[in-house]
Amino acid sequence: MPNAIHCGVTYGYEIVRRLREVDSVVITEGTVYPILSRLKREEFVQTAIEESPGGPPRKVYRITDKGRRQLEAMNHYWRRVEAGIDAIQRSPTAHSGGKGAYCPHVKYSPFPSADRSM
Repeated sequence: MPNAIHCGVTYGYEIVRRLREVDSVVITEGTVYPILSRLKREEFVQTAIEESPGGPPRKVYRITDKGRRQLEAMNHYWRRVEAGIDAIQRSPTAHSGGKGAYCPHVKYSPFPSADRSM
């Protein structure tokens, strides 16, 4: 979630809206606000109350320097995990049990009942 606020000041509902735009991410306000509270408690974000032109004042969130350093570390770790998974998927024996060639044009699924013709 810190990636959703790394560019500046934003408010909770905007974070929810951004995360909902990501395919396969199911998220609600009931998930986001407890995480934001934890990030604040750990000093990764700071909050302020700002006037809203269209309604009541609202709480806004801004990533701190400490939060930015943590975000960089998390993103670096994620890139390493992603690279490792990519290397496994490109391996000639990744999906053949060591008995055949890997076919890059075939989409594989870890689920036995999945349609493999996709």
